[in-house]
Amino acid sequence: MQSTWITRRALLQAAAASATSVSLPSMAQLGGGKKPLRIIVGTAAGGAADAIVRAMGPGIEAELKVPVVVDNRPGGQSVISLEALAGQPADGNTLLYIYSGYVATQVTQRLFDLDKSTIPLARVGTSRIVMLVRGDSPFQSLREMLDFARANPGKLNYATLGDAGVEHLKMAQITKAAGVVATPVPYKTGPDAVKDLIGGAVDCYMAPGLFAKMYAPSKRVKVLAVFDAQRWSDFPEVPTLQEAGIPVDPLRYWGGYVARVGTPPETVQRLSKLLGRVAQLPEVRERFEGTGQSVDVEDDPEKFRHQIQGDKAWITDAYRLIRT
Repeated sequence: MQSTWITRRALLQAAAASATSVSLPSMAQLGGGKKPLRIIVGTAAGGAADAIVRAMGPGIEAELKVPVVVDNRPGGQSVISLEALAGQPADGNTLLYIYSGYVATQVTQRLFDLDKSTIPLARVGTSRIVMLVRGDSPFQSLREMLDFARANPGKLNYATLGDAGVEHLKMAQITKAAGVVATPVPYKTGPDAVKDLIGGAVDCYMAPGLFAKMYAPSKRVKVLAVFDAQRWSDFPEVPTLQEAGIPVDPLRYWGGYVARVGTPPETVQRLSKLLGRVAQLPEVRERFEGTGQSVDVEDDPEKFRHQIQGDKAWITDAYRLIRT
């Protein structure tokens, strides 16, 4: 029997991975009697999500006058991080940093329900998405690549970050709209995927814009399209998906904070505005750019919730495409 938001299987997975948990120092050690703000990150230290949270830490500390503790809880298909949040009081002293992948996992794995377990606080950043091919690819445009796929069903392959992740699902929408059949090739990390793209092991990769900035200047990759509603000023000659004739909605990766369900409304509002302010500090903007993200604040909890619901809707539709 499934619980309200975490399945029994998910709980067992989280328990099995409990060895990854981080032991937090006592409040007395951290804040001289003041309760610290704990921010849970569902990835290992050193990744983009971790870097963003740590970049915001000093600004949050300055505003709240309490220490910020970053608690990395990777693994368990995001369940471990959600269980860590659920195990704390609903008082706003523990937050969770989530990103687009959490919504994809919720829809495809059905291990948790963000709606029933969390309250959105604020989105703080987004990252552009681009379509990349290797620098010496014969494809000079997205249309050329899709024409090849149409004439050669299944021969075009594309990198994804795992099965049924955001990349796999959005590419399913694109190939459906274009009327082509292409083959997904799963990778564990973005750097692994772009390495194989450059090496010729895969034909294309729906990738974070950071990889375009890293490798396009040296002509190791070409950018065929951007997934935004407008062109990207860094690559002004590159069309959007719609301009390339693909009628699918724009998309960006995003990241933001949630609190445990039951957190008082006044606390939610205070934290939402605080997180929005801190994200826009000049030193935080600079750190964001180093991870490939742009500061892009939505500090209205209901509007952030609406974005999450919108992602849930398109991901649900796309998941049906790859499972039929």
